[in-house]
Amino acid sequence: MKNILFLMKSMQGGGAEKVLLNILKNMDYQKYNISLVLVFNEGIYLNDIPKNVKVSYIFEKETYENNQMIINQSKSVYLNNIKEDYDIEIAFLEGICTKIIGNSTQNSKK
Repeated sequence: MKNILFLMKSMQGGGAEKVLLNILKNMDYQKYNISLVLVFNEGIYLNDIPKNVKVSYIFEKETYENNQMIINQSKSVYLNNIKEDYDIEIAFLEGICTKIIGNSTQNSKK
């Protein structure tokens, strides 16, 4: 089985979140182990995430201080929060998600 990581800022009510939910709902869980790491554990779509998805988060809420930590210490944010090895790592939105995944040492980042 392949291990896939999706990194998403939050599950707030937007188009990217709906696209991610559609992808997650249509994955073949016989072939893939899916992990979703949320930067912020917030959003109206949290309860819509399929039960087969392993969900974790980095910060409970979005604050100025948390955003500054990501900007200034994105490598340590990655190293302290992404512990497993993945075949594919996907930053699902530009911005802080790509900044965090950009610090991956694995060849699997996308």
